[in-house]
Amino acid sequence: MVSLTQNLAAALAIFGSTASAHMILANPVPYAKDTITNSPLSSSGSNFPCQLTGDASTFYSTSGLSNTATAGESITMSFTGSAVHEGGSCQVALSTDMQPSQTTRWSVILSIEGGCPSKDGTSASTYDVTIPSDIPAGTYSYAWTWTSKLSGTQEYYMNCAPITIKAASGSKARSQNIRMRSDALDSYPPLAVYNLADLNSCKSTLSSDPTYPFPGATVD
Repeated sequence: MVSLTQNLAAALAIFGSTASAHMILANPVPYAKDTITNSPLSSSGSNFPCQLTGDASTFYSTSGLSNTATAGESITMSFTGSAVHEGGSCQVALSTDMQPSQTTRWSVILSIEGGCPSKDGTSASTYDVTIPSDIPAGTYSYAWTWTSKLSGTQEYYMNCAPITIKAASGSKARSQNIRMRSDALDSYPPLAVYNLADLNSCKSTLSSDPTYPFPGATVD
């Protein structure tokens, strides 16, 4: 007979493997870092963008978050989790919207086509993300998206983080107004969104590394 202790141990083992599965953005530190999960977005897109749930002002609180970067320089993007699904493709995008919604425009500053979030397909990697030198100083929302390769189903992951960008060396140090920041981002391509039924009909192909229709100037 299987004992209660054995049943409990098995349940905990299953829970543990589930809890450590998939990936979550570690740096920059994301919005709602204590409540978001490492799961993909809902297939309907109901929690797009950023895994948003509940009250937006609470979810997007920046209390205790102090991510910073300098235009023209790089930051390290890292992840926690174990199930990298042999990689896939990722994009990094910025928005001036500090409470992003489904209508927010995201501007892609980096596309990684294959080998993300794992370069070797076995464990999470780190990536140098260069903030373009023409991005004006100010506050932004930073988005990481991942379309996994070998997940068994078509998935789309997205975490977001607040980030304060300082002016590039030799540029004006003061923050620019939101119109100037938005205008600067307009030259960057829009975010590719897949596998979210209520948003569009775009689907990724299983067992392949997606290539993006508008990857932008910086592609790894």
